[in-house]
Amino acid sequence: MRGRLIGLGLQVCLILPWLSPSEARADTSRDAVVAVAQCRGGKKVALDVQILACSRILNTGGESREYAVWALNERASARIDKGDVDGALSDIGIALQLEPESPVTFANRGRAYNAKGDHNRAISDYDKAIEINRDFYPAYFDRAIAFEQMGNPDRAIADFDKVIALKPNDPAGYRERGDMWMIKNDTDRALADLDHALEIKPDYEPAFGSRGDVWLKRKEWGKAISDFDQALRLKPDSPARIPPLYYARGVAWVESGDLDRGIADLDESLRLRPDNVLTLEARSSALQRKGQLDKALVDLDKAIRLEPDNGYALNGRCFVRGLRNRDLDDALADCDRAIHLLPGQPAILDSRAFLRFRRAEYAQAIADTDASLAVDPKFADAMFVRGLAEKALGRISAAAADLAAARAADPTVGDVYASSGVVP
Repeated sequence: MRGRLIGLGLQVCLILPWLSPSEARADTSRDAVVAVAQCRGGKKVALDVQILACSRILNTGGESREYAVWALNERASARIDKGDVDGALSDIGIALQLEPESPVTFANRGRAYNAKGDHNRAISDYDKAIEINRDFYPAYFDRAIAFEQMGNPDRAIADFDKVIALKPNDPAGYRERGDMWMIKNDTDRALADLDHALEIKPDYEPAFGSRGDVWLKRKEWGKAISDFDQALRLKPDSPARIPPLYYARGVAWVESGDLDRGIADLDESLRLRPDNVLTLEARSSALQRKGQLDKALVDLDKAIRLEPDNGYALNGRCFVRGLRNRDLDDALADCDRAIHLLPGQPAILDSRAFLRFRRAEYAQAIADTDASLAVDPKFADAMFVRGLAEKALGRISAAAADLAAARAADPTVGDVYASSGVVP
């Protein structure tokens, strides 16, 4: 190292403002090579270690202005990953003073704004990075993520096209573009991109997870389970990705008919992330199908405590209470609230119809099933419940026609009702 950063005109002393005295005292190593490697980061370097290494480099000085900008950006990146976005923005501000035309720094600031949820400012910074360097891969990649988060998959796909053109042998671009095709409901193109990502890197765990989601959407449960198995076997780098994989595989097991394996996976997902409402709803549905209505209700109660205006959870609780034939006034309130939050949803209208049937309000039950079937004419549950209500009113021919149509659409449609003693 030839000189300290005081040569950059920042008027720094031995311990710079970006390195606290406690950090300086905690660092006893003076191996510059190790510090550079740690500051560069990577899978095996803890974020705190990376931040401390970059701080030491900035404290002890560097060979050039560019070296300081590099260390500031590496530390800012680690701080973003750790959740210290304001600290990252402070580093980035200093880096831009030192080098106002650094595409890396603008892209890093874009990441920081994106982490704050300020996607417009993030995109503006990515635009600036690309203006400086038209082939700057990270800016295209991260701008695509920002567009995705803003709900603009078309712009995201355009950026991922550029990402793939710049690095055709990087599986990440194909995986991300595959996710965009999924958002656009083009599962064929999604599969093509995800298959290609796995051709490039056969052990690329994120592509297995994404492809499993495609199989879920296509209701190919066995293929979904196989891909989620692979993703979990490969052990995702980010712990945050593990609970969703257990959730998705659990859903696939449940839909394939293996309720016990499905519930086991959902249990594991909730052990790792206890307050995930989507997983609570999924486990409640599986428990309901096993006839364990009390346990199903516990999950829905918790989901609604966490998200009081979750119309899907309110609908689920309304239906479970109807199956239990208890707390029917509370159940009606749940269904009414769910319909207010999610108007026109055929499944919620059908839940209220079943509840009306339980309350012997048969004409109102039929009105709700009519409304449900107006949205989805092939909805087996609504036909079944209408058949129940019609039979209760003595409309035997109409009831027989609806019940037959319901069973033709879904041969298992009556099972959940029969488990609670409701049979035509």
